[in-house]
Amino acid sequence: AESPQRDEKIVIGVDASGNIEGMLWDGSSWSQISVGGSSIFGTVSQSYWWGMDVQYESQSGDAVMVWNDGSNIEYATWDGTSWSSVGTISGFGGATPRQLQLATSPDSDEMVLVVSDSSSRDSVFVWDGTSWGSEQVLSTGGDDRTDIFVTYEQQSGHAMVTYSDNSADVKYRTWDGSSWSAEFNVNQPASFSGTDYARWTTLASDPNSDQIALGVLTSGGDVWFNVWDGSAWSTSTAATTTSTGTTELAMAVAFESTSGDLLATYGESGSSTVRYMTWTSGGGWSAEQNGPNIGAVPNSMTLSSDPLSDRVMLAVNDDNSDVNYVLWDGNAWGAVTEQEINSGEIKNQPFLFLW
Repeated sequence: AESPQRDEKIVIGVDASGNIEGMLWDGSSWSQISVGGSSIFGTVSQSYWWGMDVQYESQSGDAVMVWNDGSNIEYATWDGTSWSSVGTISGFGGATPRQLQLATSPDSDEMVLVVSDSSSRDSVFVWDGTSWGSEQVLSTGGDDRTDIFVTYEQQSGHAMVTYSDNSADVKYRTWDGSSWSAEFNVNQPASFSGTDYARWTTLASDPNSDQIALGVLTSGGDVWFNVWDGSAWSTSTAATTTSTGTTELAMAVAFESTSGDLLATYGESGSSTVRYMTWTSGGGWSAEQNGPNIGAVPNSMTLSSDPLSDRVMLAVNDDNSDVNYVLWDGNAWGAVTEQEINSGEIKNQPFLFLW
């Protein structure tokens, strides 16, 4: 995460031994983070899920870091000078937490945390700047613990959570600052008549509107997309039925920060070329297009929008364990830059990108 007020970044991750650790960049150098008297915050039994996350409060500039340690969800805050003591989120009623994902409000110090546990039970908590609110259970099973995601509408400040419950359609709820909505569906594309459930969902917010983009990768290798206009979802669009895999996040979405146009990328089985589609509010979705050829089959990928322009950075790990970065300038792709030739992974996400 990047601080909104200081030349500071916090990076946390889990290593192959299951240890969760972090580093802090102060504008000139890196230092290891220590909370609760230790540089190892927690230890997880399975290292291939996101058992940790960090975000900055948009108003105070304080950071909130969450992680799982055994059966607990723990957290600590950073005020730019020191870390708080370690706290435990009370009221968590699930099994061992596996996947955690945190989003911060654009206009307050509120955050929303979604959690999927070892029993594939999905739940959500709200941070009000001081403490965590009561748990809201979203789903009680059927997914692979990677189905959860959360983001905020950037104008209203309302939050959106997406998740699966072993059905072909994606479920969602919204948070208006005081209460959760009822559960609703985002229907799969009409051309997908199967019952494959959403194994992965991802969301991206348009900074200049309440639009939110949704990307879905199913248990059967289908990829589809949709766009929320602030009050309703449009018709879901099919991208492919032959994803490069289902054990990694093989698709991504991001809005260009000034134009509001949407970029969506994904991989297709047997191809080293990243596929992509674009969307505009007036024209809808483009046809599938061929993007950069990264030299091996792409698996996990992210898209990161430059907050000051229409540039978007694509980061991809491929099945040769290479990590590649490719810049979208708002109209076309630049050259592929291979930054690492042995990430140690052919799935998961052993990389990140921050503007």
